[in-house]
Amino acid sequence: MDENKIPDLLEFFITNGISTTYIDIQASYDLTSEHTPIIATISISVTVRQPTPRLYNSQTNWEIYRKLVRNKVKLEVKLKEQEDVELATDNFICVLQHAAKEATPARNPQRPTNNISSEIKELVVAKRKARSTWQRTHTPDSRRLFKEASNKLKAALHQVRNASFTSYNSKFKRDDNSIWKPIKQG
Repeated sequence: MDENKIPDLLEFFITNGISTTYIDIQASYDLTSEHTPIIATISISVTVRQPTPRLYNSQTNWEIYRKLVRNKVKLEVKLKEQEDVELATDNFICVLQHAAKEATPARNPQRPTNNISSEIKELVVAKRKARSTWQRTHTPDSRRLFKEASNKLKAALHQVRNASFTSYNSKFKRDDNSIWKPIKQG
């Protein structure tokens, strides 16, 4: 690494007034260069982000992982030519991946994380501000404003939950017995 080099920033985004729940930023690994371009997608609806896949989780048995790596790694490998180094590197990566998969129990696929809409966030901010005012002043008017903000937030959350439940239930059909799958999984 060159200490005299001034770092440069190739791509960046400037936004104003757009909630991060409506933006999805991903790296594009399609090109073969030192530069990895990034793609920002701005949506009119809340974006649903898939969790990043991982080779390990909290239930990974690291003792099994160590044993598998020790048993599979070959230390007597010749590294005289570039092809030898590349082959040894590929084999080592395969050993690490295989050991991680073997030492990690399978988990149920994670549900994508849903972001909260900006409307709900605004209602939460309004409720917190009204509660703060009421706790400082204890006037009947500030209490009324706090209750109104709280009731608006409750109603909006109720609507979101109902819409989510309705869309979840709409995919089940009596004909193909898919209605029983959640009961069997539960």
